[in-house]
Amino acid sequence: MAEIDWGSYQGRPRKPCPEDPLELAGQPIGMYHCPYCGMMVMAAMPHLSPSAPAEQDPDYPLSDYEEEYGRPWPPGYDDP
Repeated sequence: MAEIDWGSYQGRPRKPCPEDPLELAGQPIGMYHCPYCGMMVMAAMPHLSPSAPAEQDPDYPLSDYEEEYGRPWPPGYDDP
């Protein structure tokens, strides 16, 4: 499994989101909002990082989660 880069905020790397959509394999739900971070994720697929894909509009960076949602990333941060 590939390592996911959860990005950083104010120089501190984010810890991974605790939601694991892989656990929902076989459930009839498809895409849903993560109950922890609010991102759209798909059941039975790995949770995506809040960082924007390279091809996404650079004027709308998802890596600014804290400013976008007005709250800290749910699982916290690693010490620098």
